[in-house]
Amino acid sequence: MFLYKYSCINDYYKDSLEKKYFYCSPLSKLNDPFDCHVPIKHDMRDEFIKKWINTNRSSAKQNDMLFPFYSVDDVKTAFANGCFDKYTNDLFRKKDLERFYVLSLSSKELNKVLWGAYADSYRGMCVCYKAEEFVKDSERYYGLKVKEKKFAEWRYFNKTQDGVYLNVYDVEYSNERKEYNCIASEHMLASNMYDAIDEFIWKNLRVKDLCWQAEAECRGIFHGKEPGDFCGRLYYEEEVLDSITFGYKTSEDEINLIKTIVSENYMNADKVKLFKAVPDYSTGTLKKEPL
Repeated sequence: MFLYKYSCINDYYKDSLEKKYFYCSPLSKLNDPFDCHVPIKHDMRDEFIKKWINTNRSSAKQNDMLFPFYSVDDVKTAFANGCFDKYTNDLFRKKDLERFYVLSLSSKELNKVLWGAYADSYRGMCVCYKAEEFVKDSERYYGLKVKEKKFAEWRYFNKTQDGVYLNVYDVEYSNERKEYNCIASEHMLASNMYDAIDEFIWKNLRVKDLCWQAEAECRGIFHGKEPGDFCGRLYYEEEVLDSITFGYKTSEDEINLIKTIVSENYMNADKVKLFKAVPDYSTGTLKKEPL
């Protein structure tokens, strides 16, 4: 099984190729502001609001944080003027969503949309990575082998006899999102994440709007155990790199530079295959030609 990363040939990607890491983006750095959105709704029944306030006031006191609601009337007034939605959405994103990181790949190699959008209009490249295929509870997913053994203990990674893998799933394309009811669930806005909301967020982050369907995206999604314990770089085992396909407009200088990076930094450089993606006008598709 292979997964693909389309990229411009810039300093950032040259560095990641040389040092053998995937850059995993925090949600705030994604190019679509509607991506990774988790809609929040509120159950405004008094009994739920009271429990929610009590949970959060206690948690905020323990964590020395400001929690501005003291009564049911406080919440309902803030809800009526729009302040409550802003407060909960801003805090939910800052405290919960922004702990997650996303690695975006594609299951399609010769995708004309991706070559045009992400590979500098055929002046960039598409890097092919080897992935293992796993099945759990009848669901298929992929694994990318990573170096640091600490990830064996992290959620959304998979430890096997062969090593540690980041779990990568096909994206589901839909314009519908499951809403999260933070009041009825007594979600603790002032505390650390807990399992129920963790899993709810993770499942939502695997959904993108239908307009992006042509990308055939696969995602590795995870979060650190504590704030700040992940730097955005996920180092992979060098055998994960399988091949590199350049666009038909990629300059010879850029191609030679990438060849040099691979030959100088990968013990298995002789096994990394090189291709060029060229248009086949008779079929209206792209084809690969070996370099």
